[in-house]
Amino acid sequence: MTLAVLGAASILPTTVVAQPPAYLTQWPAVLPSGVAADGSGNVYVTDPVNSHVQKFTSTGTLLTQWGSTGAGPGQFAFGNLYGVGVGGGEVYVTDTGNNRVQVFSPGGTYLRQWGTPGTGDGQFNFPDAVAVDAGGNVFVGEYGGNRIQKFTSTGAYLTQWATPTPVGLAVDGGGAVYVAGGPDQHVRKFTGAGTLLTQWGSAGAGNGQFDQPYGIAVDPAGNIVVTDLYNNRIQVFTATGGYLWQWGTTGSGNGQLNNPFALAVDASGNVYVADFNNFRIEKFGSSATPTSAMSWGRLKQRFR
Repeated sequence: MTLAVLGAASILPTTVVAQPPAYLTQWPAVLPSGVAADGSGNVYVTDPVNSHVQKFTSTGTLLTQWGSTGAGPGQFAFGNLYGVGVGGGEVYVTDTGNNRVQVFSPGGTYLRQWGTPGTGDGQFNFPDAVAVDAGGNVFVGEYGGNRIQKFTSTGAYLTQWATPTPVGLAVDGGGAVYVAGGPDQHVRKFTGAGTLLTQWGSAGAGNGQFDQPYGIAVDPAGNIVVTDLYNNRIQVFTATGGYLWQWGTTGSGNGQLNNPFALAVDASGNVYVADFNNFRIEKFGSSATPTSAMSWGRLKQRFR
C-alpha cells in the first residue's frame, strides 16, 4: 500500500510556534531590584534591604558582596538601591536615595561617584535605571526627573532628554537606547543622542500590552526582552517593537513570577530575572527563536 497526497494547493502556509526558554535554576535574593550580567557570565544583584550589591556565578554561587547603609563612598541609602549596569570592566550602581551614581571594580572596590540632589545638568532626582554602551557612555534613568541623562564613564555630563518615569534602560550594539516605563505603558527607542525612533505598548494583558513595563535588556540576537511587572510575565520584541513571544505565569513555582522587576541577558542569551516578591533570581535558557511548525490545512490523502 502506498500513500498519495493530493490537493497540494490546499495546504496552508507554514506557521510559527514560539518556544519559550527553559527554566534552568534559581537562587535566593532579598527583594532584588536590579540585575546585570558581565561578559564572563557573572551576575550582579542589588539588595536594597541590606544596602548590598551581590556578585554571583551564573549558577547562583555567591562570590562577593559589598556596601552598607549610609551616604559615604561605597555606602547606599537604605531601601533605595535600584539599578546596576556593567561596562568597560566596571560596575555602575544607582544609589537612588542618595541621588548619585557609584562606580566599583567587579570585586567591589569603590572607584568614584557623581551626582547631587537637584534638577540641573548632572544632578539627580531619584535616579533609577542605568546602562552602559559599547563606548563606555553611561545612561541614567531619572524617575523623579522624567528624563535620561548621558555621561562619560567618568561622570562628565553630555546630554539629556525627556521621557516619563523611566524605570528600565538598555543599550543595543548599535548604540540605540531602550527605555521602559511611563503611565502610557510604553517602551521607547531612542538614538544615543535622544532622538525618538519608535515606541510601542499599551495598557492591558494581551500580546504586546503591559501592566507596567519595568526591566529591559537586549539579547544576542538583538531582540528586546521586557518584564511585564504586574502581568507577571516576560515579553520579547524585535528591535522595532514587533511582538515575538512571551513566557511566565503568576506564582512561586519554578518558572513562575511574582512582580519581576529587572532582568539581564548574558552573552549566551540566558535570561536572569529579579523575581522581587519571590525573593529570588530565576535563570532561564536563551530567549529562544521561534521554531517553525507546519500547518497542513485540508490535507487530502488517498491510500491504495
